[in-house]
Amino acid sequence: MDSSDFVASEEEYDGDLDMEDSSSSELDLHAPLARYGPTIRANSEDLSIQRDYWNMCAIAFLLDYRKFSVNHLQNLIDVAWHIRGRVMLHRLPLKYQYLELAMQMGQMMGIYERIDWDANIPRNICFMRIKVRMDPWMPLLVGFMLRLDNGDRIWIQCRYERVHKVCTKCGLIGHTHAQCTYLMEDVKQLLHHQRLRIQNQFQVHYGFHPVEPHFVNEIRAFYNRPQRRNTQIRFGPLTRDTRYRHKQYQ
Repeated sequence: MDSSDFVASEEEYDGDLDMEDSSSSELDLHAPLARYGPTIRANSEDLSIQRDYWNMCAIAFLLDYRKFSVNHLQNLIDVAWHIRGRVMLHRLPLKYQYLELAMQMGQMMGIYERIDWDANIPRNICFMRIKVRMDPWMPLLVGFMLRLDNGDRIWIQCRYERVHKVCTKCGLIGHTHAQCTYLMEDVKQLLHHQRLRIQNQFQVHYGFHPVEPHFVNEIRAFYNRPQRRNTQIRFGPLTRDTRYRHKQYQ
């Protein structure tokens, strides 16, 4: 490819990929492990409401130098929030932190169940947390490309709680990169099926970031705090009569 062809491709390509308008040869131009995710758009009316709201708010940080037990605080959180798949949505700008947008992202991940979020002030503005049921045999959806109202795109990072081992090669839960037995062709097929499902169901484009890696340690919440990680994988149908005891799986 000469320089003139490269300039032309830069002008035509805006980072979004339409599966129906792209051939298989065009898809191969993108490295399968380069960062990419569904490109989502926020409702303009919702953004206007959020913008007016946050323009009237003051943001402050509460500093507390008291010592407390991290384990005790985590136990309180665990008791109040019983879920199987908690996902933090990081790097959302303030005016994009609203229920409908978080629900849209949760539905792309799997089966959206609920959100740990309150519109009342004060509230946590660092991330939004949702509960989602996901397919354990498919790679984790690591994030989203959010198209802002000014045309820019930013990366929304998904961070999964209660996950101890995530493979940074295939994106599956339960093993590490060193233990992975998947071939790269297998990984490509898994990601391809995941992309097709999301695009066919939600009619969205995919945004690519070829410089950043796709699977990173950051998809694990508290990955540098082992005492705050806990993975439980259950197989088969579970009913209310199931006498599940955590100790026998430790």
